Amino acid sequence: MAIAKKYGVDISAQKARQFNRSDFEYYDKILVMDRTNLRDVLAMASSPAARAKVSLFLKDDVVPDPYFDNNLFDPVYQMIAARCEELLKELVV
Repeated sequence: MAIAKKYGVDISAQKARQFNRSDFEYYDKILVMDRTNLRDVLAMASSPAARAKVSLFLKDDVVPDPYFDNNLFDPVYQMIAARCEELLKELVV
């Protein structure tokens, strides 16, 4: 939260939840941060159309988990912010 706040983003009210099968019906695009989540979410897909909605957030790479190395919080924030900018350009037509 401190790194996000440093960049003017308040994430203090955010909450995590488990992904569930009904999310395939609700969302057009499902982005995951690592290959374990990719595998797990794809395993929940009931159709090729559902599977097509799922991809890695960083395209062909994973987002490192900064909880194992506190020095990664700022670089990971930068990766995520840069990818969000790319996504906005890709998704806004």
